[in-house]
Amino acid sequence: AVFERDATQVLQRFERITESGSDLLQLALAILQHLRDLTVIKLTGSRAALLDISDDLFDQCVAQANQVEATVLAQCFDRFSRVLEGLENSRVPKLVIEMGLLELVQADVLEIEPGSLEPADIVAALNFSFCVFKQREQLRRYFANVHGGLAEQGLLILEIFGGTKAIDLDEEERELDAFTYHWEQEWFNPLTNEILCHIHFEFPDGSKLDKAFTYDWRLWSVPELRDLLYEVGFSDVKIYWEKVEEESEDDEDEDDDGMLRGTGEYEQLEEAEQQDSWLVYVVGVR
Repeated sequence: AVFERDATQVLQRFERITESGSDLLQLALAILQHLRDLTVIKLTGSRAALLDISDDLFDQCVAQANQVEATVLAQCFDRFSRVLEGLENSRVPKLVIEMGLLELVQADVLEIEPGSLEPADIVAALNFSFCVFKQREQLRRYFANVHGGLAEQGLLILEIFGGTKAIDLDEEERELDAFTYHWEQEWFNPLTNEILCHIHFEFPDGSKLDKAFTYDWRLWSVPELRDLLYEVGFSDVKIYWEKVEEESEDDEDEDDDGMLRGTGEYEQLEEAEQQDSWLVYVVGVR
């Protein structure tokens, strides 16, 4: 379950309560009431109180709290403060709490009207997902919807690949610890830039998982993306090109599969040399 309202401010509220007075008993009762008032959304989608107890049971808790010695309360709050500090300094617990701010929307991105959702700071279409739109008007409509749904200076981040081998009908493999990864480019139409790709897995026991993933895309070019982004109203478009590992002339690694290795480091460019393969982020600024 996740908090329904003001989830990221829960810790701050607790801190304000702890700073509100020196009476540990009143402090304990205030926190107890605060926890009872919080509402959570369960994984099933239903809503419930964090402390879902009856008035009688709550009164019993209050009565029991009145009987706790001050030294015990002090120890509890000391431990509580350490838990708070751990939450504030750890990413994972914060992420769990901030999940309360998520709004899950299952809808066609071409049908969502601008203004129907809270403005977003960032929209990310990664792993070439927008390439499912094969017609220019479809992609333009998607970009226009995103533009209308972004906050001022919001970003649309697009990930796209290319290079001389991007349109080859070929299969490349990479051996990993638990399996061998196969990337197959089965079909490409140079008149439409449509491409059909598959991912297969091969395991040490000889078994295979063919076509675990299939991608039916149009391989858009960077200039096409940039022109469309400007066309729908983005104020600026920046291109970030991934650096690759430099190959040594003396490298005689028998396991070299000939694939360029990305470094995960990107630099903003306006001009680049062609490579066998490359990855870029095309970033539209509202």
